[in-house]
Amino acid sequence: KALDAVRDGGRVAYPHGVEPEPRMRSGLTLHAYDGDPDPETIRKLNQLIEAGPFEVHVAQVFPLDQAGEAHRALERHHLGKLALRPSAA
Repeated sequence: KALDAVRDGGRVAYPHGVEPEPRMRSGLTLHAYDGDPDPETIRKLNQLIEAGPFEVHVAQVFPLDQAGEAHRALERHHLGKLALRPSAA
């Protein structure tokens, strides 16, 4: 639906890995890109890592036997990190 809102002659850029891939429409130019961070971004990330512990926020944890449901959550464009737990702990 978002592409339908782009005027003829418009350009759309999207990161590789978007599923489903945007469908081409006449009058548009689509371009996929790799999000390569610049050296300054890498430097800032390294500073954060070296600064000490940080917390990764996991939205939902699935037991390994529910990997299919975890994958379906990803397909629904689930927001947040998902994790699989290999064994009951």
